[in-house]
Amino acid sequence: NALRGRQPAAWSDEVVLRFLRESGAPHVSMRDVFEALCEPSWACLDRFAGKNDPTLAGHFNDGGNRLAFEAMRQGLEGEVSLERLRELDAAGAFEPTGERFRFESVLGRTVLIHSRALYPCYRQESLPARSDRTHLGLRAGADLATTLTLFFDGTERRLLARASAVTDAGRACPGERLVVRWRVDEGEWRERTFEAGGAAEELAVEFEGAYQLTFEVVDPGPDAGCLWFALQGLRIE
Repeated sequence: NALRGRQPAAWSDEVVLRFLRESGAPHVSMRDVFEALCEPSWACLDRFAGKNDPTLAGHFNDGGNRLAFEAMRQGLEGEVSLERLRELDAAGAFEPTGERFRFESVLGRTVLIHSRALYPCYRQESLPARSDRTHLGLRAGADLATTLTLFFDGTERRLLARASAVTDAGRACPGERLVVRWRVDEGEWRERTFEAGGAAEELAVEFEGAYQLTFEVVDPGPDAGCLWFALQGLRIE
């Protein structure tokens, strides 16, 4: 379902729309909706399509489905109101409520992330010889913990990093804090709180013989999603 004018789907889009117009059949073009809601229009795909989710493979996520059904509902009732769609979008009616996606790896280990945050994770990796430059960040969603699970083969012993709560560049999160929980396999949860702007703390998680390590990041503050849980100098030994 390519955006307007993009190949290879542009020709088929025109054939379908011409048939609908000539036959008088009611129809809704999501390209018109995207161009009304997003600038540039392809930015809507980052929000409403599951591009990072292998099970969705480019199809609408739940937010995109709500947007499409609202546009169809309006169309069936007479006419699509782009102004009304903008109002609903500004009120958060079409924000994704959950997306599960898999990175290829972090330091060669598979990870699975579940989050309602729009951009829940960042990572930076360097050569193995410079593992001190490997960074990983997780942002909590507004009403659901961001969860990251690392999978191992049972031979690794521990995870080491400098952990802190950081903000986006130029953004202030006064009084904010993150609550971070983690557990090894199905063991007991451990918990630590990180204050915004606080100094990085050494984090060492022992998991010798285990097969997975799970982190949960919760932002209980008034501006949920303001903070990132940053793991700098990430190492797995």
